[in-house]
Amino acid sequence: MLKKILLGALITLFATSAFADNRTRSFLLNTLRSRAPLNVQINAVKVLKEEVGSSEAERALLNIVKDKNAASKLRQEALKSLVPISRSDTITRTLTSLYSREQDLDVKVVLVKSLWLAAASNNRIRRFLTSILLGDQEVRLQKAAAFALQATVNSSTAAAPLLKVIKNSSFDSELRVQALKSLFFYNSSNVDRFLQQLAYNEGEDTSVRVASLKLLVGYPISSTKRRFLINLALMTSDDTVRIAATDSLRVKLSQQDVRYFHLFKNPKTGDLRDPLLD
Repeated sequence: MLKKILLGALITLFATSAFADNRTRSFLLNTLRSRAPLNVQINAVKVLKEEVGSSEAERALLNIVKDKNAASKLRQEALKSLVPISRSDTITRTLTSLYSREQDLDVKVVLVKSLWLAAASNNRIRRFLTSILLGDQEVRLQKAAAFALQATVNSSTAAAPLLKVIKNSSFDSELRVQALKSLFFYNSSNVDRFLQQLAYNEGEDTSVRVASLKLLVGYPISSTKRRFLINLALMTSDDTVRIAATDSLRVKLSQQDVRYFHLFKNPKTGDLRDPLLD
């Protein structure tokens, strides 16, 4: 037991020290090749995220992802560690090819989510994600696709698939909420009017109404949007919506808000972040 604890501590130490060199990389790769406990291997994979500029580290992570005999949680963590280089054509083609053959749903969900960075600059990946969003029958995969499309909504064309899901009440409510969250950085007066209607609609699902009002408010909050929130809080008969409207009157965007929307960028500071860590 002590040996396991010490090995885990060593891996964490290497992640934060000045020893980010070949010796560190060799140590981490050897940990993965050994029969180390699963939690120790997962920790090593997390640290290897800092080493993905190394072809050796990249190969090791891809091999874990492709290994159907590897533990599901280890494969999921390897996918997360590949995000910084996910725009590589080799990585995207490997992952999209693996998607159709993958049987582990948990791995498949993380695989789709891990493409969020690649989707921002790759039309092929955007089409791949959109086909899952609108055509798959598994809600968890649709939600993962909606999540991964968040960095692509810089135009009405890119936002259209997400809006299609939001506007159609026959889609799963959790999926519609994720689609709303992924529109955080999309600005459109037409969409704002639609969001107001959605938030005011007493017949709509409560979680969809809450996500709509949170998205509409955005950051920073304007006096017009403050009036909207106050009016909504006064008029609604749904206590959950009333509380959300009142809570959204806060001046500052909190870290809780950033995590709620799974943002890839903090709109207040401009700092980039990995939404998969939420």
